[in-house]
Amino acid sequence: MRIQETDRILKESRYSRSASHETEQEGRLSRLWKSVAHVPARLTGLFRRH
Repeated sequence: MRIQETDRILKESRYSRSASHETEQEGRLSRLWKSVAHVPARLTGLFRRH
């Protein structure tokens, strides 16, 4: 019984680690996209008079 429970816990932790890795990867891509999408606004901000 304990071996089965340990195996289940290990399997769950493996799934959670792989899910967090996917989320982290998705977070990087969204940050990259946001930085690229804001380039035009940054450029116009440079030329705008304060």
